[in-house]
Amino acid sequence: MEQRNAVGMKDLQAKGAKIGEKLDHAKGMIREAEKQWSGLKNYLNVTGLGSDPRLVKQLIARAERRPRRR
Repeated sequence: MEQRNAVGMKDLQAKGAKIGEKLDHAKGMIREAEKQWSGLKNYLNVTGLGSDPRLVKQLIARAERRPRRR
């Protein structure tokens, strides 16, 4: 699973220069969600889902549809 996630994340990073910004926005959504569901971030890290390329792509897509909060 770790190897698959590492390869998938590398593929994501190769897709665009703004991937870092998109990932930061998706991570912000997770921080926001953690306020309501404590332990979410830990769960994603422990299960490996936090670096699962399929989930990361979904989070990025959702983050792109949301207005940015400052």
